[in-house]
Amino acid sequence: MAQAASTIDDQLNHLIRKVESQSQKDQADRLNSQVARASWRIKCWVRVFEDTKICVMQKNDLTVMRLNDTYSVSIGGKHQKNSMTQIRIDKGEVIEAREGLYRDAMPVIDQLKRGYNVFSRYKLQDKGSNVDRKVSLMGFTDAFNDMQLQYRKLESGSSAQNF
Repeated sequence: MAQAASTIDDQLNHLIRKVESQSQKDQADRLNSQVARASWRIKCWVRVFEDTKICVMQKNDLTVMRLNDTYSVSIGGKHQKNSMTQIRIDKGEVIEAREGLYRDAMPVIDQLKRGYNVFSRYKLQDKGSNVDRKVSLMGFTDAFNDMQLQYRKLESGSSAQNF
């Protein structure tokens, strides 16, 4: 009888350790998610005279912009005039755009949401040499959703930054 109680205690202790371990893992995952989201800067404002709402989300060389209901993605800066910029999300296909501006970018944004890294290549204005960059997409979806929420809260004449 004492052995049966000991076996039950061992099983119960094992179950408690397993639950505690899962709880610690869940807390670590939540913390990692918060840190990843924090690596993305978001700024939203209203241009009152143009009746335009704008949100910009940025990390390193990658910028996502929402202007009213139009989305664009921009890579890098100071591009060589009329040069092509290439991006590749993880091991996907190469996507090209002139001078780093991807217009009507929802298909690109959808890929960014599912990706882990975006690799980019573009030519600098002065040097003409290739610039190769890698940006982690950790937290991208959370940040994009946060940007959408901030955009919905914008109203003309609100306390948002008005220009």
